[in-house]
Amino acid sequence: MDNRPVAVVTGAGRGIGRAIALDLAAAGFDIAGVDLAVESTPERAGLDSLAAELDGLGAGFLPVEADIALIEGHGKIVTDIEAAFGRIDTLVNNAGIAPLERNDVLETTPESFDRVLAVNLRGTFFLSQAMRNRRGGAKGRKGQAGEKGKKRAEGERRTKGRRTQGRGSTRGRWRKKERRGKKGRRGRRGRILLDHLHHLDLGRGLFGEPGGVLRLEGRSEHGLDC
Repeated sequence: MDNRPVAVVTGAGRGIGRAIALDLAAAGFDIAGVDLAVESTPERAGLDSLAAELDGLGAGFLPVEADIALIEGHGKIVTDIEAAFGRIDTLVNNAGIAPLERNDVLETTPESFDRVLAVNLRGTFFLSQAMRNRRGGAKGRKGQAGEKGKKRAEGERRTKGRRTQGRGSTRGRWRKKERRGKKGRRGRRGRILLDHLHHLDLGRGLFGEPGGVLRLEGRSEHGLDC
């Protein structure tokens, strides 16, 4: 077993998740790709082709077939990955779904609403919890959380005090600086052309490719803080 860090990427079979997995592999990570990956689906084909590309980059790869909406299966996701690699260093919560039908908000059904939140919110939250709790549970972290909270509160008080002095002139400069910083670091926000949109005539010049998301930060060779 080598000493490469391990990244878990949900929704790795295609789109942004696939691009993230490839970029992390190029940055030196082994990858555990979590996706539905049922036979004869785009996700299954995506994981199969991703495995070949990651092998070409010299990265280890574990395809994990799982639905993150099923919270009872989260423990197995974690244990399977640790059994394969012996460690987990990074979790990328990329998996997300759209409503079955894009209706007006007044026509949204409870079934569609629950399905979206089960993956995009509930499943993501509890998978993050399962990954974090593998390091000894919540009890051992209460003291750390308390100390961090105190330091953060103290820092916020000092910052607030500095801003309060000369509030009228400082506030405007602070906001202008913040706006310039956001634009300089992240570039202009926009839409990403995902796989399920390719059949539509949407004017491709208005859309970015999945891999472009990673390069907006521009903070490392691969567009990631690794």
